[in-house]
Amino acid sequence: MNKRAIDSIRDQILDQMNQGRAPWQKGWTPSRGVSQPINGKTGRPYKGWANILSLYFNAEQHGYSSPRWVTFKQAKELGLCVRKGEKGTHVEFWKSYSTKKDEQEAAERDDDKKPFKRLASKVYSVFNEDQLDGTIEDAPEAAPVDRGIQFVLDTAEAAGVKLAFGGGNKAYYIPGLDLVRSPNLDQYTSVERAICTLLHEMIHWTGGEVRLNRDQSGEFGSDAYATEELVAEAGAWLLSMELGLPFAPQHTTAYLANWASRTHDAGKALDQALSDAQKAARQLIDAADKAGLTYEGDEQEQAAA
Repeated sequence: MNKRAIDSIRDQILDQMNQGRAPWQKGWTPSRGVSQPINGKTGRPYKGWANILSLYFNAEQHGYSSPRWVTFKQAKELGLCVRKGEKGTHVEFWKSYSTKKDEQEAAERDDDKKPFKRLASKVYSVFNEDQLDGTIEDAPEAAPVDRGIQFVLDTAEAAGVKLAFGGGNKAYYIPGLDLVRSPNLDQYTSVERAICTLLHEMIHWTGGEVRLNRDQSGEFGSDAYATEELVAEAGAWLLSMELGLPFAPQHTTAYLANWASRTHDAGKALDQALSDAQKAARQLIDAADKAGLTYEGDEQEQAAA
């Protein structure tokens, strides 16, 4: 099994989840404008749920203030050194490739299909700028992207999410009707809360049978129910991180504690749930991109070390 960036923090995440917490939970409501971790030499944002969680989690744990990360080699190329005793944080870079056999088989076929693509990952250790013996000169900036409720509504329309406002005080996704119902926007205590709630329900929507087809049949309190809630909450957080939206976790505590306590192989299930969250977030981000709601500066390549 390939080594993953999340391997070094999985147990810590599961321990927090057993306590009903997760890395994206804070004791306060985040302000508008979100900065993703970036490579301190290239300026490219790190992408992928494992990388974002790994960097975010370690930055929170150690109190790093800089969004910039570099490898040991990149630090030297920038004229800096990693301070003695500092430990790196794992990130992964995925690359597709075809073997000679794959290419030969494709050439022998009488069709237009391209060679079979395989995926391989390589794990790097990166260090936060706060772990270096100086600051990075002319450092790339992780400019916060600040978007609001209208962007969320436009993204929902672009993706084809059916939103129904009013008629109650709860927000939920109805699989049978393929509909997201929400209180009226003026019923929310803040714009941030409205955004967070709608993102959560829109992630549920991506799991519909005609889209990502996740198991959404679990009853309240079941493992399947708790897992889908984990997907929705983590997906909403990843979505907010990439698109620059405020995120204030909602009713996660009971769900996470229940999920962690009921799951037979929690580590494997966590990987699957977070992978599903990434796919869900990506579906909505792609819809926003295709509709022209994001601009060129938001088109981010996966950061390699």
